[in-house]
Amino acid sequence: MRSTMLSAALLAGSISVVHLGAAQRNPGSADPRVISYQLPRAEATLGVAPAPRLDLGSAGTEAETFSWIVAVRQQASGRILVATFDPIAIRVFERDGRLVATFGRKGQGPGEYFDISDLVVLPRDSLVVLDRMQRRISILGPDGSYASSFSFKAPFATSPFDVSLQPLLDGTLLIGYAEVTATQPSPDPVSVYQYAGRYSTAGVRIGSVAKFFAGEYFLQATPGGYGGGSAFWDRAFGRRGTLLATGESILAGDASTPEIRRYSPTGALLEIHQVPLPTTPITAVMIARYRTEALAKAKPTERAIEERRVGEMPYPTQLPAYRRFLEDAKGRIWLQLYGYPMPAPNRWVVLDPATRQARAVLLPDRFHPYVIGAREILGTWQDADDVEHVRAYRLLF
Repeated sequence: MRSTMLSAALLAGSISVVHLGAAQRNPGSADPRVISYQLPRAEATLGVAPAPRLDLGSAGTEAETFSWIVAVRQQASGRILVATFDPIAIRVFERDGRLVATFGRKGQGPGEYFDISDLVVLPRDSLVVLDRMQRRISILGPDGSYASSFSFKAPFATSPFDVSLQPLLDGTLLIGYAEVTATQPSPDPVSVYQYAGRYSTAGVRIGSVAKFFAGEYFLQATPGGYGGGSAFWDRAFGRRGTLLATGESILAGDASTPEIRRYSPTGALLEIHQVPLPTTPITAVMIARYRTEALAKAKPTERAIEERRVGEMPYPTQLPAYRRFLEDAKGRIWLQLYGYPMPAPNRWVVLDPATRQARAVLLPDRFHPYVIGAREILGTWQDADDVEHVRAYRLLF
C-alpha cells in the first residue's frame, strides 16, 4: 500500500488520482434502472487460458524491456500500445508481438513529454496523451504522428497532478479535476472529490458532468517542521473511486458498497448495478500486519515518521467493497475483489447485465488487466523479481 507525503503548502498537488467514484445524481433525471445480480454459487474458476497467448518481456530483448509501465492500450486494428515513464516513450506492437514503432520522448516540443501520465485511444484509433507535469494534452494520429495539443486548466485552484482523462465514443474527452479542500491536520480521514466535464479534442469545455468521489486520505501533523509541518498520506485500507468512460456512457463507483452506477455523458443517472457481496471487517490482526510490513519497508532515517503514521492512522472498520472494475467488449462488468494481505488471489466477479448473472473468476496472480476484449484480456504481469511484462490471455467464457 503506497503512501504519499507532502507539505501542507503542496496539498493541492499531493494526490495522483486517476479514478473517480459514485457521483451525486443529477436533479430532474428519470428514475434509473436497478439491476440486481445473484451471487455466484460455484467456486471461482480460472477465467483465462493457463498460458498467455502473448508475453512481451519473456524474450529479454531491449524492445521488450519495460520499466514503469503507465498504460497498456489496444487499437481497433489490433495493435498493442505500451506507454512507459522510464524511458518516456510509447511502443507499438503488432498483435503477434512484433515491435513496429516507438514514438514520444522527454522534452517540451510537439510529441515530447515531461510525464506520460496516461494514454487513451479515441474512435478511429487516434491517440491522446496526458502530460500532467506540463499541464498538456496531446492528440496524435493512429500512427503516433503529432496532430495538436492544448493546455488544460482546472476550473478552480488545483494541481496538474489531480487530473484524469477518459475517452468517449463521440470523440470527446472526459476530464476530471480533483479538489483538495482540507488544509489542516485531522485525526479523521479526508475525502477528496473530482469534478468531471466533457471537452473537445481542442480543449474546449462542452459541459459539466458530475462531482465524483476520488479517494480517502490522512492529513497528519509532523513534528519539527518536517515536510512543512504536515503529511498527506493514502489512508490504509482506504476506498478509491473508479471512473470508466465506456463508449456512450460512464460507469462510476466509490467502493463503499458493491454498487456501480451508469451515467449518461451529461451526468444523468441511468442504471444502478447491485451485487450482494459480503462485507469483510478489518481486524486487529490485519492492522498489526499492516504496521509490521510498513515498518519493515521504512528506511532507518524515516522509521520514526513511519511509526507515527501507522500509529495515528484512522483505520476503517471494514475493507472496501472492491478494488476497481472494468467493462469488457461484451458489456460485462468485471469487479475486482479487495483482498488482504497482498499479494492476494486475483479474484473477480463478472456481472452480465443481459442475464443478471454474476460469475466468480480467477485471473493469474500479479496480473493487472487494462483491456478486456471479446476473446482475450490484455494487461501487465510482474514476475518474482518484479520485472514487468505485457501479457495477453485468451478468455475462457
